[in-house]
Amino acid sequence: MKTKVGVAPDSWGVIYVKDDKQPPWEQVLDEMAQAGFAGVELGPWGFFPNTVDTLHPALEKRGLTLASATLPVEPVTEERLAAALRTVDDMCELLRSFPDARHIVLLPEVIARSDWGAYCAGCQKIYEYAKEKYGVTCVMHPHLTDKTFLKDPENWLTIETEEQIERFLRDTAVPLCLDTGHHVCCGGDPVAFYRKWSARIPFLHIKDCDRAVRDRMLRERLTPVQASGEGIFRGPGEGMIDFVAFRRELEAAGYEGWLIIEHDCYPAQPGRPLPAAKRDREAMRALGLG
Repeated sequence: MKTKVGVAPDSWGVIYVKDDKQPPWEQVLDEMAQAGFAGVELGPWGFFPNTVDTLHPALEKRGLTLASATLPVEPVTEERLAAALRTVDDMCELLRSFPDARHIVLLPEVIARSDWGAYCAGCQKIYEYAKEKYGVTCVMHPHLTDKTFLKDPENWLTIETEEQIERFLRDTAVPLCLDTGHHVCCGGDPVAFYRKWSARIPFLHIKDCDRAVRDRMLRERLTPVQASGEGIFRGPGEGMIDFVAFRRELEAAGYEGWLIIEHDCYPAQPGRPLPAAKRDREAMRALGLG
């Protein structure tokens, strides 16, 4: 099994292009390299330099490469779909200069129940466009979604529970980026789910989930940002997931590709990201993953 271990900038609390609570991009790249990762996910488009002339030397001098990009997908209209495809063009122009970067991670939003079909069709169009034009694979990333603001939650859908994820997989040909931490946080079993759907999962995000914080989030209706600030997401082996069993499933499926560590910890506590990243990298080595 050949895997490469990368990291995403949200392990440094980066979820916006610009925000005073986030560290500068140069510091993030420096600490990613110090922690021993092989590659990086771009995170918010524009946080890291996003042209080849700027990003390539910034990564090369730190011994890093690009692993993937991320693209939020809002409820689809013709205008939003056209804008998404233009961003795909820009991203793929960058990715083509990095041979190990062949995925764009799609991030879903809350979807009106009546818009589910249109949303799936839009994601399918984005997937087909990137695949046919650039040979890049878009993968849907289910994740814990903020529903605390919804006055009528029965009229809205998300892509986070196993039932919702499987519905999306049935209704599209879009592959999946399984995020182990989000999956267990939303009540799923990432080990069994990967075993069932490994053929549709070419890309992985790796993290664990703290049971006590997860239970508090459900009890007190914390938002995902509040829960991440409380430390709901942990490094592999520090929470609810049996990563030894998960590694066995990866081996059985012959998984080859990126394993991206990410913690979702906005805002990151000063001085915390680098030690946590070093622990995560060592944990992956101990598991025999990269």
